[in-house]
Amino acid sequence: MSLVLLGVLIALGLIVLGKNVPQFQKFPQIRFVLAVLVLAVTVAVSTAKIVPPGNVGVLILFGKVYGTIPEGVHLVNPLANMELMSVRTKEVFEHAEAPSREGLNVALEVSCLYHLKASEAANVYRQVGPNYEQVVVNTQFRAAIRGITVNHEAKDLYTSS
Repeated sequence: MSLVLLGVLIALGLIVLGKNVPQFQKFPQIRFVLAVLVLAVTVAVSTAKIVPPGNVGVLILFGKVYGTIPEGVHLVNPLANMELMSVRTKEVFEHAEAPSREGLNVALEVSCLYHLKASEAANVYRQVGPNYEQVVVNTQFRAAIRGITVNHEAKDLYTSS
């Protein structure tokens, strides 16, 4: 959006301030042609959005989430902002001390693989925000560790069978 505003300012500058440039006085219509050309180029550049592989773009227009776009090059509303969200598989790793069934604290190293579904990216962004990993994944993972360990004895948690 700032690129469009910059293009508008440059175009207006060419029209208004171009009157004083001697080269523009010979051909007065060239100011308008250059202004339109600058404006067209800035609008064209600002409509192209690139979503890198392994990501999805969440489109936001005037504070409202209105959809997602998959990876690749897309032409979108030049006033829209795009927030990238990764849909790649990620790992969360946790060092935790949790109570067992006997009430003993056991030290655990646990990991979990997760990924964001591309079809749910707009809803997650709207309801949770771009930091969904800290808000949802990490807190739910810690709660799950405690919920599971409390149902098992300490010796069961350390066996590999």
